[in-house]
Amino acid sequence: MPNELPDAVFHRDGERFVPTELARGPWDPNAQHGGPCAALLAGLLEQHDAGPPARVVRMTIELLRPVPMEPIELRARTLRPGKKVQLVEGSVSPTSSSPTRPTTGSRPAPASDASGSRTSAP
Repeated sequence: MPNELPDAVFHRDGERFVPTELARGPWDPNAQHGGPCAALLAGLLEQHDAGPPARVVRMTIELLRPVPMEPIELRARTLRPGKKVQLVEGSVSPTSSSPTRPTTGSRPAPASDASGSRTSAP
């Protein structure tokens, strides 16, 4: 079929994520839509070890310029480790240029009951 869609938005190639046609944005044929790379970044921030197990409760994304339709790399680093609040910074970088578009997510650690098991925050 000539109009068959790709099987994924990105294909992983080692540390890089290669966008498919599904990642293309509606405004510029050479740029990705922000949603797919934001979803990749959210997954990275959820898996990043910033200290005690925690849950992501807020994520802010700032796309300072279009994300080109080329392979991207993701990075995460802990800015503030902690038992109650953790701050993690992530970035999406096209592999052909320097890192841009910093993104920050904060995630407080879950509360524990007297038995030491984790409980959900209200």
